Amino acid sequence: MAVFIFALNGTSPAQEEKPAQVEISRKIIEKEMPVYGTSLRRIIRKTEKKLERVNKELEKQQNEKLALEYFQEGNDFLEKGDTEEAKKRLEKALALTKDHKLKKKIQKSLRKK
Repeated sequence: MAVFIFALNGTSPAQEEKPAQVEISRKIIEKEMPVYGTSLRRIIRKTEKKLERVNKELEKQQNEKLALEYFQEGNDFLEKGDTEEAKKRLEKALALTKDHKLKKKIQKSLRKK
């Protein structure tokens, strides 16, 4: 990555045909301003870790929501007398949830069939 700095040499932009360019390479920036590079890398790593935690929490919440939906569908199938379909849905719910109360309810429904 290179950064270009334009110098107008004391003239207005309209008078300047081609501004002077000074290329500053990444190595120069890291050598002259190491704190910025280090701080930025640290910020990026912390942000990535926070995003991972947020993604895991979102996945957990989605799994719990899906487990509850399967649980409700399983109970609906039980009421209709379709025990095979009810069992499939309830087992999916059981596999997805980490909520102990919901697990107990699912297991109770599985015993009803």
